[in-house]
Amino acid sequence: MSSKKFHFVKYEFGTVEAENGKDASAFIGNPFIPKESMVLVLVSRKSELPYFRI
Repeated sequence: MSSKKFHFVKYEFGTVEAENGKDASAFIGNPFIPKESMVLVLVSRKSELPYFRI
């Protein structure tokens, strides 16, 4: 069986509670702030070149 290399992109998205956008940006990277997040992984359909359709 021959393996091929596939390119992928991984996104994390979710919600965090904050008073404003500046606070929200600071909270996202803080491991102690409660947040809900999910990860979306998109795999390229072609193995030769990165190619994504969103």
